[in-house]
Amino acid sequence: MATISKQKLSGSGTNSRPISLTTAVTSGAVTIHTAVAGETDFDEVWVWATNVNTTAETLTLEVGTADEDQNVMAIIQPDETVLVCPGILMHNGDVLKGFSTTANKVNVFGFVNRLDV
Repeated sequence: MATISKQKLSGSGTNSRPISLTTAVTSGAVTIHTAVAGETDFDEVWVWATNVNTTAETLTLEVGTADEDQNVMAIIQPDETVLVCPGILMHNGDVLKGFSTTANKVNVFGFVNRLDV
């Protein structure tokens, strides 16, 4: 029988605090979550982003690959929090990474619904 369990983002550390995107380039993209291993179980990933800067920030999410054709991008206005990853399914140990226009100006937070099938 399939089960669903709520998990913290693996990149959020012990206390599940927001993850600061500390870089503005793909080579230093910050790990937000590493998906469950294998091909039968899935992680449904939900992520929100907050812009703490005084100017707009472009957020780039790399979902399993740094290939620009597969990036998820969002422009986040100052003092705004937006849903940027609405339940994207990941598995097979894929890694969700992120960076923004300016280092240390966008924080991400969220959770994972682990689908154990």
